Amino acid sequence: MSAWVIIVFMKNGFLKITRSLFLLLLLVHPVKVEAGSQFIEPVQITSNPGQDFAPAVSPDGKLLVYVSDQSGNLDLWLKFLDPAVHLPDRRLTFHSAEDNSPAFSPDGKSIVFVSNRSDPRGDIYILPLDQGKRGADSESGDRDTVDEGLVRLTFADSSDSDPVWSPDGQWIYFTSQARESNQKKIFKIEVKTGSKSPVQEVEGINPSISRDGRYLAYVSGNALWVRDMKNNKRVLLTSGAQMDVSPQWSPDGKHVYFTRYQEDSNFDGKVTIEDRPSIRRVEWGASSRFRQLTDNTTYDLLPAVAGKNLYYASTRKNRTNIWMLPADGMLIKEIDYGKSLQIVNDLCSGVMADYRCLMAYRNLFQEFDGEKGLARIRYLAAKEEEALGYLKHAEESFSALIKKYPDDAEYKA
Repeated sequence: MSAWVIIVFMKNGFLKITRSLFLLLLLVHPVKVEAGSQFIEPVQITSNPGQDFAPAVSPDGKLLVYVSDQSGNLDLWLKFLDPAVHLPDRRLTFHSAEDNSPAFSPDGKSIVFVSNRSDPRGDIYILPLDQGKRGADSESGDRDTVDEGLVRLTFADSSDSDPVWSPDGQWIYFTSQARESNQKKIFKIEVKTGSKSPVQEVEGINPSISRDGRYLAYVSGNALWVRDMKNNKRVLLTSGAQMDVSPQWSPDGKHVYFTRYQEDSNFDGKVTIEDRPSIRRVEWGASSRFRQLTDNTTYDLLPAVAGKNLYYASTRKNRTNIWMLPADGMLIKEIDYGKSLQIVNDLCSGVMADYRCLMAYRNLFQEFDGEKGLARIRYLAAKEEEALGYLKHAEESFSALIKKYPDDAEYKA
């Protein structure tokens, strides 16, 4: 069994999601939603017979590269997102080994990815997109023809994953674990020379570089961290009992998008990767305001942001495909608190045990902390958690409500 990785997180060590475990997770069924129709419905981008995941979008937003097993093997595929282009998805890699974790170069001309073709632990390769086209157009689809255009950056002395480009295209940042080590660290490798070096001894995984090249977001433990590459200072971006993975900077550098495992959706008494995750984002800066973007009714992960759109992998009815939402998520974002409050009241008044309303309540008190009337919204969110069966979350939410509003007699009881 090869160990291709779609998510990795740390808790008393590291855990890999292998192909067999991922396919097992596809048994998680979506939950029917009963809330009002004003919520934004995601748009399905791929609909192949296999499993499609790990979306990467070109800088101009016109191309999507993703991982799919539609050919019977995990390969990279390219899709044209331009509605004026009507061409079938194109297979980019043809090797019998598994290829995954694609990322576009800043100029949109190359893909960096992880392959097990020479090392079952995974190595980093670069594929020029014009070379992928030549391989696809060859008479036999000969994998050796495609391999001629590949640039191999790392070798069998380490297990390598999660590659991303630096904004200037000169470096690849990635996660690496030496054979003799139990620690995973963030490294960078120069594309031209192959010179490899650790990034200030950063222990972690899932690196993401801001568009200006200054900030490195990554996962350490179950939390997200950001390191300032100029002064090497670290900032803890998320904390708590939940598991946060797969950070991605927004193009404007104002947000970090990520996957969060928070709800015990299978009710086994603990939060694990077998529970349904959702896509979230957090503002980068002094406010650090959070927003939930998908509603926990499906298994949503691996966000990728391009322009005003959010792409992600979602498992529905035992199939995983790439889906798209506005970058603000399922609920229209209003800057004005009064308008936001009115929208939530209109959508969720009298509604109970509804995931989308729980998401709406959470967004309201997270994004407008300090406004009047939020004690009631926090109370309604806790009641939703209680009605959905998340009793531990509900208890914690009620306790937080009393602590935050100790003089509000209406909720103290």
